Amino acid sequence: MFTPVHQGSASLKAIWKGFNLNIVNSYIGKQYTDSDNTEINAMKAYDIISAWLSKPFSINHLKAVLSGELNNVTRHRIPVKARISNAR
Repeated sequence: MFTPVHQGSASLKAIWKGFNLNIVNSYIGKQYTDSDNTEINAMKAYDIISAWLSKPFSINHLKAVLSGELNNVTRHRIPVKARISNAR
C-alpha cells in the first residue's frame, strides 16, 4: 500500500556567470491505498518540480556558498486519500 507503481526523476543543471541552477522533476506514479489495489481507492499520479540556485563566493580566505531552494515550484496539489474504516 502507498508504494507508487512507477517513480522516477530527471534533473537539469546549468552554470551561468558563477551561478548554479538545478531543476528536478519528480514523477510519482499511481498509489493504491488498500491491500486489494482497487482503482476506486487509488491516488492519481503526479509530478513535482523543485529548483535550487546557488552562488559560491569567497571573501579573503573564507569560501562560502549562498543558496536558495524552491520545492513544488508549480504549486501542484498532491493528491491525498484517506480511508475510513467502520471496524470496531
